[in-house]
Amino acid sequence: MTEPAEAPEAVYAAFEWVSLLRAGDFMTAWATMTPTLRLALTQLWIVANPEVLDTVDDRDVLAAELAQPTPDHALWTDLSRDTEREIRKVTTDPVGDRKLGLASTHRPLSPGLEIARLVPLDQLDQPNGQAVWLPEQTVHSVTLIMQWGEHGWSVAGLADHLYTPGWPPTVERVVEPHD
Repeated sequence: MTEPAEAPEAVYAAFEWVSLLRAGDFMTAWATMTPTLRLALTQLWIVANPEVLDTVDDRDVLAAELAQPTPDHALWTDLSRDTEREIRKVTTDPVGDRKLGLASTHRPLSPGLEIARLVPLDQLDQPNGQAVWLPEQTVHSVTLIMQWGEHGWSVAGLADHLYTPGWPPTVERVVEPHD
């Protein structure tokens, strides 16, 4: 994977996050997601695995404990295994281990939110050594929604979706393929 020198910080952070997933470092990838995304993913996991509530009194407390940047809970192993698998399905699995490049350099979604779209370079035409995404061309991609916060850029959304905590959490498509 190549991080171009001119890549804006949000896209560079997306490259770093994909590198963490590819390296099998889900704990660090988890820590670099926004608290909102971590909580919503945790709640999705709890809703899909209601038997975990047999051992706790309060699902909100359980979700909050598991959604920490570095959870220290007996259920973390199960949550991380299942959640990593689901995240990979919508991010890195479609592109495998192919070399990625930028689809565009700056894609604001709203203040503090940017779309980072990374595409396999081998799917693009490369006249004169420069990768070009042709009009109407369809390619696989890793699409992440990045959010600016006090610790820099973090992953706020996966694929084309933002997640909102709740029981059940909601998933809203906010990015279209042409964005």
